[in-house]
Amino acid sequence: MKRPDDHPKNFTPVDIYARIKALMFLGIETDMLALLKAYCVLSCWTPLSPHIATMDHPWHWVGVAIRLAIQLGFHKESTHLISPISAQSRNIWWYLFCNDTLQSTCFGRPPMIRIQDFDVTLPSADSATSRLVSGRPFIQLMMNLNVIAMLASRQQDVELDELRGAIEPLQGWIGNLSPELALFDQNENRNAHDRWVVEIHIFYFISIVLVYLLPGPHRREPAFYSAALLASSCAVRLYEAILYRDEVNFLLPIHAWLALTAAVPQFSPQAGSSQVSADEEIELLRLVLVQQSAKHRSAKLCLSKIERLQKDHAGKSNIEIVEVGSHDAALAPDSNPNATWCGCLRELFPFPKNISPRTEDLMGKIDLTGTGNVFQPLPFGDDISFEWADLNFDSLGFLGNDFNMEEVVRPIES
Repeated sequence: MKRPDDHPKNFTPVDIYARIKALMFLGIETDMLALLKAYCVLSCWTPLSPHIATMDHPWHWVGVAIRLAIQLGFHKESTHLISPISAQSRNIWWYLFCNDTLQSTCFGRPPMIRIQDFDVTLPSADSATSRLVSGRPFIQLMMNLNVIAMLASRQQDVELDELRGAIEPLQGWIGNLSPELALFDQNENRNAHDRWVVEIHIFYFISIVLVYLLPGPHRREPAFYSAALLASSCAVRLYEAILYRDEVNFLLPIHAWLALTAAVPQFSPQAGSSQVSADEEIELLRLVLVQQSAKHRSAKLCLSKIERLQKDHAGKSNIEIVEVGSHDAALAPDSNPNATWCGCLRELFPFPKNISPRTEDLMGKIDLTGTGNVFQPLPFGDDISFEWADLNFDSLGFLGNDFNMEEVVRPIES
């Protein structure tokens, strides 16, 4: 897992994958729980690039796992209450929800599990059997993924109440985070590095970026953009900590999409106006994706997308912030929008300044700009699509013109 190239030449990861799949199709395993666990494992890795339409893809295996789990009644709370393996079964169901939510958001596809279709409660902290799949970090991640699932369902301009509904859960999540899951202690000193804690916060910061990318008038507000850029910067610095500790190869493929999403706010002339250049943080994301590419082909697609965005973005003129006499009425909850919205955005970042070298500058911009200024034009060009529900099967244009129908069937090469 750590060294993707350190394995016997006659027993590659593709060979292992092929053998597991062969055993499944032969029907040798009669224990349905063991089979379900195997499906979950296969949903974490793919031998092919995600731009190829194939059955050898995590999207397929998580779908198979979900259908088997529903046959076993894992979508009903009553099943877990009477099951002698309730801790395992509950964790498996929430893992499937997690995986499905992430892939649906990443590829812009309809989710196979909807929150209203099951009544399974979150696993308790003392039901953990392994930190790798459960425990407090797992529970907090599930709570955060509920926010991502809500964001992924937006297909039209968000209203004021919807925007609040997207921000308030994030405020509650970070405000109620237990001390053992915090990045910093009460004295604002960085806690000992824990990759699970770091990953949870990466999901949190990416959620803030997703809020900004929702369609609506807030996209034209510098305060919201500054918050998205700060969240992006914080996520990048957490990836930097993982990178320098040589832990990139432990990351699951979904982190390639998270890294790409973190890069999105960086592609604005405004992003380079602070002391730290956006190019530096984009380069850190590139380094992470380069390492991930050795094991996950999806990282290569994300890396090429970032490089394409860099090429398209190069040479564009700076975007000016235009002072206007009034803010957008749709964003005005009261007569003092600066105090309201800026306060909401500031509450998303209860961290010391050293979480990112851009914190002080961008937090100052949130207070300075409020909702009294607008970008003219939008910080992203019309040639870059960030719609979350499109016809290309992917939210950030992973496929685009690269999708080749002649590659619908592609054999696995050893």
